[in-house]
Amino acid sequence: MGLDADFLDEWSGRWLAAWNGQEVEAILAICAEDVEIDDPALPAAVHGKAGMRAFATATWATFPDLRLEPIEPPCPSRQGEGAWFPYRMHGTMSGHWPALDIAPTGAVLDFQGVTEWRFRDGLLTRWDTIYDNLAVARQMGIVPAQGSRPDRLFTRLQHLQARRQRRTSVQAP
Repeated sequence: MGLDADFLDEWSGRWLAAWNGQEVEAILAICAEDVEIDDPALPAAVHGKAGMRAFATATWATFPDLRLEPIEPPCPSRQGEGAWFPYRMHGTMSGHWPALDIAPTGAVLDFQGVTEWRFRDGLLTRWDTIYDNLAVARQMGIVPAQGSRPDRLFTRLQHLQARRQRRTSVQAP
């Protein structure tokens, strides 16, 4: 059946205004009690409104100038109560990211992603976002720039680790 485009336009407008305005109560108002969040920047999925509050608060503390912009309007799923939303995120990493214990780098982030939203009774029940986490980690200065001397060192270390893993797997019964 899918979702109505008018609902998605209105809902996504509220979602973007709440995130860009750093209004946690406005976000929680459009989420179900049992909302689940899955983001590559988290070690595990987050559950419930308390988890959403913690995620949003941590995100704004880490990226105080965060801006989410739509690339295109949300696209309703042809099946079920879901939609796809392509977005662009901008922000400066000027705070600590507690989920992975990453110190602020002062780096400016600018990346694109796609979010899948799932709804029940007009409220968000699931939020899965997909983006190139390696590219984001490089932008933030967490992972060395591709082709840099530290990147080449990590590649050599990975080759040594892979060789050791192959030897261990051959010896295992």
